[in-house]
Order: sequence, then structure tokens, then C-alpha cells
Amino acid sequence: MSNWLAENAALIYMLLGVATVVLGFAWWQTKRGWFAVGSGVLVLLIILVWLFRTFYPSDAELMMAKIEEMAAAVKTGNLDRMFAPVSNDFRFRGLDKAEFRSFAEQTMRSHDVTEVQVWGFQSEGAAKNRTGKISFQFKPKGNWADSTSFYLCEAEFALENDGQWRLRSCEVFNPFVQQHAPLGIPGLPAPRR
Repeated sequence: MSNWLAENAALIYMLLGVATVVLGFAWWQTKRGWFAVGSGVLVLLIILVWLFRTFYPSDAELMMAKIEEMAAAVKTGNLDRMFAPVSNDFRFRGLDKAEFRSFAEQTMRSHDVTEVQVWGFQSEGAAKNRTGKISFQFKPKGNWADSTSFYLCEAEFALENDGQWRLRSCEVFNPFVQQHAPLGIPGLPAPRR
């Protein structure tokens, strides 16, 4: 479910903060009690918005959390935890979830992958058809020739019947060159153009 308040929190904090300062300044200048009460009410609203944001994150934040969960699981080498946020309907270049998991396990073992850093999340938001897209940059760390590169991933999530967002598909790109052409990955079928 979309959370308008969570998606627009920065604007709401700014507006409430400015109004609080204006009313606080007005009270300081005039010493009229209703300015102080108004300022206090706005501070209370800021706290309530913060509490709401804490307990009801946006769909995009929930998808980001799933990606971060997967990255954290790489550090521990826990494939079950890494693939828990992946849908049973997952597809990546013709591979299903089980085949991709096998590829990931083999790659992690052969290249001694110890960590995957993720950052730069951007969301296209959630659609009414229970899907959402998010893009982010990632950098795997391991023992291969080019361990300084990082990549761009565009991931599609689906809100499943149990109320959880799960990764349904993704694609990997070079973040600098030919950003619209999927990146070739050794050991996987060639990307569709």
C-alpha cells in the first residue's frame, strides 16, 4: 500500500518546521499565548509524523530494505536469507529462482564474494497492479580482476499475497556507458536487447 506521508515526509517536515519557527518567533515578539500553543501543536505534529514514518514506511522503503537484507546476507554467506526476499516467480535472463540461486552460490564460492555494497536507491514507486520498481548501484567485493567496478541494477518487485514485497526480476547495467544496454555477465545467457 502506498504511503503518501512517508513519500513526502521531507516536504512535510520542512513546512511544519517553518510554521513552528514563525509561530515561535511571533510568540517571542508579542508574548501572546496562542502563538506558543500553536507552536507546541506543530512540534507535536512533527513528532507524530516522525512516529508514523517510523512504523509505516513507504513501499519504496520496504523494497530498499529487502535489497539491504540481501546484501547483508552476502556478508554472512547465508543463501537462505539472501533468497528469502526473492519471489518464487523470479526470472533473470531465462533463469528461475533455483537456477539463479545455484549460479549465485557458485559465483560466491569461486570468486570468494565477501560483501555487496548497495547505495543510490531511486524508486519509480509502486503501481496499482501491486508492482514496484527500484534502481540502485552495487559493488560486489571478492577476488576477481576488476574489483573496483560497480554496477547499476534495475529491480522489479511484486507485492505478494502475504503482504511482503519480493524481487520478481532485475537487470544489470554499466552505470557509465550504454546505460540502456544490459551488461553481459560471464556464465549467464546473453541479455535480450
